[in-house]
Amino acid sequence: MRRWLVPLALGTILGAAGAEAADWGGISPARTTINDLRAIHGAPSRTLTQRIDAYDGQQWIYEGPRAPTGILRMVVDFGLLLRGTYRPDIVRAVTLEPKPGIFNVDLVLQGWGVPQRESPAGQPIAFFYESGLLVTFADDGRAVTSMVFTPAQASAPTPASGSAPPRR
Repeated sequence: MRRWLVPLALGTILGAAGAEAADWGGISPARTTINDLRAIHGAPSRTLTQRIDAYDGQQWIYEGPRAPTGILRMVVDFGLLLRGTYRPDIVRAVTLEPKPGIFNVDLVLQGWGVPQRESPAGQPIAFFYESGLLVTFADDGRAVTSMVFTPAQASAPTPASGSAPPRR
């Protein structure tokens, strides 16, 4: 019965492609609060406190039965400096570690389009999106090993040669 949940969840994920910033499962960095996350995903498996520069932040970890369907582990980092004010209750980043076979290069390209940047040749394959998404792939270049959602990133200069299609 749970088999149909994964395609349903993927449909929701892929629908996020048109959003102004990369988001996942109702979590949007720089907008979602601790209370929002608790309402969407419940209590985490465990929490950690971390020091970032001069600020205290929290990290919520969802794993095992508390992890979303299709995900081995989800890590949500809180604490973000917005317009000069530190907000300890705002999501800074979400890291997903999907179960094998849940995400692949084709689903990423369908959901978020062609990346603005890729890792250099000879490095592990990674896609970088200005919307705030970083996707890393296994050695085969197809299976997703992690997805990190952050606030949208500023445009970086691109090489004069233009953009090439992603390698597969």
